[in-house]
Order: sequence, then C-alpha cells, then structure tokens
Amino acid sequence: MPESKQDTNQFVSIPWEDGTADNFYLNFSYVISTGTITISSDKNSSNIVRTKTLVFKGATDDETQNTQASVYLHITQQVNNLVVATFVDTTSIYNNVKAGNSI
Repeated sequence: MPESKQDTNQFVSIPWEDGTADNFYLNFSYVISTGTITISSDKNSSNIVRTKTLVFKGATDDETQNTQASVYLHITQQVNNLVVATFVDTTSIYNNVKAGNSI
C-alpha cells in the first residue's frame, strides 16, 4: 500500500538535556493513517538512565489558552538503549478518578 503524502517526515526532536547532544523523537508520520505516534532516541551516550516528562493539554480558548485536563507522558531510556513510554497519574475529568482504578 503506498504512503499518503500526509504520512511522511513529520517528527519532533527533543533534547534529553543530560549534558549530551542526544535527543529523543516523537514521530507523527503515521498519526493520520493509523493514529500511531512512535518514540525513539539517539543511542544513550550518557551511560545513565534518563527520563523526561511531557504534558499534553487540550486548549479550550485561543485567546486565554485555558486548558482542559492534562495527561503526562513519562519517557525513560535505559542504559541499554531501551525506550519506555508510559502515561502517569492520568486523572479523569469526571469525579477525579485515576485511570485504571475501579469506581
């Protein structure tokens, strides 16, 4: 199946900020066709476990930048280069219920 023009070269580079020039990458290339965002990283040249937390917010008003509930994506890269991404402390906007907890 051929790639659509919407599914090519759409990524963001974010520095680890750990004293190296290493970055990790959010690849949005297939978000339109599959809904998938992949996360990768340069080889871990720091020789330490490194982490970064990103916050995703939905804007409700262009002028005031008021936001809806936030979700936190915690990205960890191990010394062996394994990259693990997990959502943490995800709270429902209804009844302040954390994701995964029973009601």
